[in-house]
Amino acid sequence: MDLNHVLVWLSGLTVISWLVALLRDHGRRATSWIITTGAILGLWLAGVFAWPDLAGYVTAGAWVLFLLAPMLGLRAMQALVLRGRYGAALWVARLVAALHPSAGHRAQPQVLSILALQQRGELDRADAAIEALRQRAPGLVALARLTGLRARARWEELVAQVDARPDRDAFLLDEASAGLYLRALGELGRVPELLAGYVQLVHPRNPAGRANHQIYIAALTGQVELVRTLLAGPLAVYGPELGAFWEGTALQAAGDHAAAEALLRPLVTARDFLIRSGAQRRLEQPRPSVDLEALPAEARAVLTMIDAAVTRSVAAAAQARAAAVTPKMTYALLAVMGAVFLAELPGGSEDAGNLYELGALVGPVAQLDGEWWRLVTAGFLHFGWLHLALNGLGIALFGRSLERALGPWRFAAVFLISSVGALAIMLAWSELVTGEPFMLVGASASLMGIVGATVAVTLRRVLRGNMEADRRLLVSLAVVLVVQTAFDLTTPRVSVGAHLGGALLGLVLGLVLAPSSSYDLARAAKATGSDP
Repeated sequence: MDLNHVLVWLSGLTVISWLVALLRDHGRRATSWIITTGAILGLWLAGVFAWPDLAGYVTAGAWVLFLLAPMLGLRAMQALVLRGRYGAALWVARLVAALHPSAGHRAQPQVLSILALQQRGELDRADAAIEALRQRAPGLVALARLTGLRARARWEELVAQVDARPDRDAFLLDEASAGLYLRALGELGRVPELLAGYVQLVHPRNPAGRANHQIYIAALTGQVELVRTLLAGPLAVYGPELGAFWEGTALQAAGDHAAAEALLRPLVTARDFLIRSGAQRRLEQPRPSVDLEALPAEARAVLTMIDAAVTRSVAAAAQARAAAVTPKMTYALLAVMGAVFLAELPGGSEDAGNLYELGALVGPVAQLDGEWWRLVTAGFLHFGWLHLALNGLGIALFGRSLERALGPWRFAAVFLISSVGALAIMLAWSELVTGEPFMLVGASASLMGIVGATVAVTLRRVLRGNMEADRRLLVSLAVVLVVQTAFDLTTPRVSVGAHLGGALLGLVLGLVLAPSSSYDLARAAKATGSDP
């Protein structure tokens, strides 16, 4: 086994799975990503046939550089934008645009540059940058102009510009445009229209981003406790100044002007111009109190729906925290494997004699010479750092979730019984069928046992609830087992029998040991006093 051979399999499988997922879930919305992924897949195919000794390194490097790094960069950029750190987001956007130069990503640095200028209060420079954007990315000019109107609090003009567009409905399908438009309606006191627009434009389309719109709806309608719940929960990433701005706004709309001023007054010296100028306007022109009872029934129903949605979201997050079982057994077993590997190093981790002295399994039985303890010790030894790294990575990946489902001791039973049982099967096979001598080391059988047990646990969930996510996971696990078998058959010095034996034992153990409710959910139920 060598690193290039492993990378050929890993990179090929990863690129193919990414391409399938992009085509299935995104289609034309991810054209540039599909093209890039397809190009890397073509590189992989060419490398397998033209330069097989380098194909793994080349493909893995291309995947990291042109797919993984840009996607991680986009996540980081979105997190920075959410915190209002447009300057830092700008640098990340430039890196993403360099690695993945699609039209949309090339335009992102320009938009973030405009936002950064507006945040600093350099509105004239921002306007000039918007005009320059007309030449480079005309499709983003309208959105950029709306941000300029927001910076100046020209809400009536913002609404009028959107309503005057012939493609108004299509324009508002963009979440950023919809957010600016809806906030403008709220700032103008057009609450029924704001709530109707939220139901139409936001609520059905992006559950993950709802909180960013719910915060100004709650604040502009005077729902102080809902604002505090959002800031303590899904919007905890907001900085203290932005949080104080929205809480102060909610207090004003609720009629508590003294408490509102106590929060808003310190913000007039904030570094962020948008917060500074917004707080100043709130102090100079306090928002009138909102009488929720005077709203139409449809509007009140939307507010009730938002409150219930936030309550469910916060409760789910609390349950997830209660269920956050630290997989200590997984980490402990990985630590034992690491310690055993350190013990191998003085005599050589790839030296057969050294591995034998430390507890490798040998067969047939006559070779074992009564040292049955080797069935246990062999599962913690590894032939070289790559063998250890692959097994350790797999156990870390699959073991944590399985331990959360089974609990630490049942998980440990799967780990040990799969290993000992699979090694015993190989010993019996050598004794009764082949008669050939062998030496085995490694936690691969334990890893495959963990995968097999995960299949069993997931299958039980599918049979109980038939959830789409569980069915997809089941398919993914089946692919893992098939690919692992194919990898074993093409890789020298790998025991296909031990891997298959571990997987089958893990499957049986998972069916037998899996509790009726996942260990982590049971802990959560106990912590919250609810039914699992």
